[in-house]
Amino acid sequence: MRQFYIDLVPWCNKQNIFNLLRIFVLHPTFRAIVINRIAWSGRERSVRYFLCKIYNIHLRNKYHIDIPLSVIMGNAPMFPHEGPIIINGGCRIGDNVTIFPNVLIGSVRGREGKGCGQTIGNNVVICSGAKILGEITIPNNVFIAPNAVVIKDQEANTTIAGVPSKVISLNGEKNCKFYSYNRF
Repeated sequence: MRQFYIDLVPWCNKQNIFNLLRIFVLHPTFRAIVINRIAWSGRERSVRYFLCKIYNIHLRNKYHIDIPLSVIMGNAPMFPHEGPIIINGGCRIGDNVTIFPNVLIGSVRGREGKGCGQTIGNNVVICSGAKILGEITIPNNVFIAPNAVVIKDQEANTTIAGVPSKVISLNGEKNCKFYSYNRF
């Protein structure tokens, strides 16, 4: 229950039952986070996990939100807008990460030993249309600009943009605080 409250705080300013119902009904991305939490709290072969898997398939087919139940999420992930989000099953997402729509976090086929999973650090903002490809690490306080294609490991506290991505600024923490919904 504590984890549910931690995930709910960035979504609303007032914690009352009506606001909770509004968020749960109107935001399928929040439902995806809740389903991931419920699935991780149970056993893999339980009825609860099976029901979460079915609802996860519903979210993928109706809203194009493909977040497998095997994704490990930190505290208070934020998906502020409804839209297609595709995340690789081996991905690890840190605390206070904001991911906007049309983001692909995926693997690259054809490379030996690559594409198993990505690690995204704490306080990261991934803007719309960004692609994170391959087995890479995004450290803390990184701002990934819209439509950036990240194909190699990055440095902490930076702003990256471009195809392929490159560091354009060393003030990633400032940009992350401005664009993040989590206000860490």
